[in-house]
Amino acid sequence: MTDIIVIDSEESLSLLIAETLSRSFSVRFYNMNSMYLSGEGNAVNLWRTDSLHGLVTDDCIVVMGENTAAIPRLIPDTAVIIANALNKEQMNTLSYLTCNVITCGNLIMDTVSYTSITDEEISVSFGRTVTTLDGDEIQPFEIPVKRNGAESLYEIMAVTALRLLTGDNSIIEEV
Repeated sequence: MTDIIVIDSEESLSLLIAETLSRSFSVRFYNMNSMYLSGEGNAVNLWRTDSLHGLVTDDCIVVMGENTAAIPRLIPDTAVIIANALNKEQMNTLSYLTCNVITCGNLIMDTVSYTSITDEEISVSFGRTVTTLDGDEIQPFEIPVKRNGAESLYEIMAVTALRLLTGDNSIIEEV
């Protein structure tokens, strides 16, 4: 079972993740003092917290909030972190870790970026090879992602990267 930890003081990113992943997975969403279950398929745990001091688990993905800077002091080398490349404080903090960091931003050196934006969709670009949690290597590609207007660019890129990492096959069906 995969653990997805969202470190963010805002709820919008974790709610977007829960809604999106529940199309392909059975999502157990733990939000503060509540637990929600939605979707069908393989189970994933989704945790949202304002801060986290330590993390010891296998097969986990940590999704940093757009404006979050604090990360756990104890984090496994096998963790994958999805981070906002435009948040300099976040990038500085993450530079000390040895685990895999997937950066989402607007530069060619970022793992995930975007090439075009309209009111209806964003073309999300993966500039490097990404390895899913199942060990599959995905070569660089670009995919149009529909938007409803409420999400930030970072949220769309982070959720798209998360879907790819978890092996959410519906991402390819949307093309």
